[in-house]
Amino acid sequence: MSYAFTSRSVGYLIGSIVGGWLFDKYNGHVVLSLSCIWATLMMWVLPYVSSIYGLVIVLALLGIALGSLDTGGNVLLLNTWGKKSRPYMQALHFVFAFGAFVAPLIVQPFLQDSMTNNKSNNTNSTEKLANCSNTSDSTMPVTWAYWISAIPLAITGVGFISFVLLKACSVQDAQSQNDNAPKSNQGSLVYKVIILSLFSVFLLLYVGLEVAYGGYIFTFGRKSEPEMSDNSAAFLTSAFWGSFALARLAAVPLSRYLRPSKMLWLDMVGCLVGSAILVSQFTGLQCDVISSGNHTKLWVGTVILGISMASVFPSAINFAEYFVTVSGKTASIFLVSASFGEMLIPLAVGNTIVSVGPCSLMACALVISVLTLVTFVLILGASRYFKRHSGFAGMLYQRNQAQDQGSSTRQPDEVLQLLEQNNEDFFNGDQDRANSVQ
Repeated sequence: MSYAFTSRSVGYLIGSIVGGWLFDKYNGHVVLSLSCIWATLMMWVLPYVSSIYGLVIVLALLGIALGSLDTGGNVLLLNTWGKKSRPYMQALHFVFAFGAFVAPLIVQPFLQDSMTNNKSNNTNSTEKLANCSNTSDSTMPVTWAYWISAIPLAITGVGFISFVLLKACSVQDAQSQNDNAPKSNQGSLVYKVIILSLFSVFLLLYVGLEVAYGGYIFTFGRKSEPEMSDNSAAFLTSAFWGSFALARLAAVPLSRYLRPSKMLWLDMVGCLVGSAILVSQFTGLQCDVISSGNHTKLWVGTVILGISMASVFPSAINFAEYFVTVSGKTASIFLVSASFGEMLIPLAVGNTIVSVGPCSLMACALVISVLTLVTFVLILGASRYFKRHSGFAGMLYQRNQAQDQGSSTRQPDEVLQLLEQNNEDFFNGDQDRANSVQ
């Protein structure tokens, strides 16, 4: 099965790169629609795959569609709302967290039915796998979970196609958006490389920490002393992802009042505080023994960490728009970096847990939080440096945009000018007549 998960990750990387290129070259609504339809087909086919090689191929194709969806969705949202996209970006990523919460609830009843059927049948697993796709009577109950999960994808694909057919986004609108967008090609290559590299490292560290902590917190609860039960460890994992989802929902209205840089500052401080609380559990030399004898700090630190991580990714995408135009290619760079973080950092943390002990998860969380904060500070430092040099694209665009807004607010109304001119002529005429009488 490890090959299957790896193939999906590789497909996601390919989809992020190809999707970014397609989104810049063709109509974004069409690309997203085709990606949704392609993912729907793969979800329908997936339950009927009867070999590991077929599973690897189907999951890779599904990963390509999902990678294109993630890349295009972020870019299309920025192109649609521009600087006003902060709450919409937060809402988009809240839906990701909500889907991750709802999907297991949809699948669980069908898994229970499958386990019941497996216990009642005495045929071996090889015969079941070979016969599950031959007749409709032998369709596994879990197949319905795949079909139900594919329905939102199909509806979304039809919706995007409808927008295109109804000309909701005309060629003229798209052209005006491109004309009003900041021209990232005005900056130097050094500027682009530095900004994109810093943001890529930032997202790599953040996504790696999110996936690693959310994936290994159950293992920590089971291996630490005092040991947690399976239900308590599972509830601890749910507390992390639940606080993560609720914080993303709260970030939707909050982002209307706070700039992305302010939100990222709050997130970085929260990650440091949460990881410091988690590390403070261990005061002795024994890595697997919690000094206080209870898990209060573990619960508090986990919830704080989940809340603080929630709005980092969408805020980072919005913050990057202050420096460069987040086009399809730019978004693909960010998502590829995040995917590498998702694959590499959990692998490194897992090996550290095996060699050192469960407390290394908390130490890794603190180290990654510090590195993420350092990268964020470097981004702010680079922005201050390039802001002093008007020849760089992102800072120049922001400066010109502020000047344009200021000049537009100072421009007087033409009607008021006409009324004032008429009043002056009227009073001047009365004064001239009074002088002639005298």
